[in-house]
Amino acid sequence: MLHLPAVCGVWSYRQRRKLAAQTQINASTIKAMGKRLTWDEVKRRRNLRKHGLDFAQAGQVLESRYRLDIPVERGGEARTMSMSYAFGLLVVLVVVHTAREDAARIISFRRASETETEIYYEWLEQEAD
Repeated sequence: MLHLPAVCGVWSYRQRRKLAAQTQINASTIKAMGKRLTWDEVKRRRNLRKHGLDFAQAGQVLESRYRLDIPVERGGEARTMSMSYAFGLLVVLVVVHTAREDAARIISFRRASETETEIYYEWLEQEAD
């Protein structure tokens, strides 16, 4: 379960900075989808300050049985955009990641845009049929 404030999953700037300063996580200990999750620590802290979401919690999206995976490419790199509903936050979350040997490298973790949310709900309706 993501442990974020209940107000639409949004933390104040001060709360995000405080948590980012206090949080120290070893990426090699986090697992999801049977793989290690890795990331750039500076980028993880920046993402935590900007979006209030910690890369260490991205595994919850990646392990969801209601996950939509969309292949994307950026700068010649093959990536996957995974979307899943976060029941604790009542929002759709997006994890962008890429495959690296035996690990999934987290690039971004954020709340889905309005368009992405619509795509996710349309997919979910088709899956339910």
